[in-house]
Amino acid sequence: MPGAPGPAGSARAVAVVNANGTLVQGGDFPKGVTGVSHTTKRGIYCIGLDAGIDPTDAIASLTSPDAANGVSTVPNSTDCAAGQAEVDTFILVQGDTNTPGSPLNTVLADGGFTLLVP
Repeated sequence: MPGAPGPAGSARAVAVVNANGTLVQGGDFPKGVTGVSHTTKRGIYCIGLDAGIDPTDAIASLTSPDAANGVSTVPNSTDCAAGQAEVDTFILVQGDTNTPGSPLNTVLADGGFTLLVP
């Protein structure tokens, strides 16, 4: 069950990130973010957060229908430095197109997303 909404502007960190890893600049964002790096691995982004913000509290959602169709945060990432939040964007691919019901596999792909730390 969701908790009560916080007051407007109470998020500790907010960032809108383009598929190429650049930050979108807006009136109230980025907030609580020191920068973004796009690793050499496709679909993996490291978001630097202000001191005192726990990267495991980060949540992400896709913001544009470009190459990626899925997004997740990776707690305790080994791809990003300590204090950074890792966000992975990906596409879903059916493993065996000849067998009904075969599982979907995730394949990393660049995609734009929004990061929020409540």
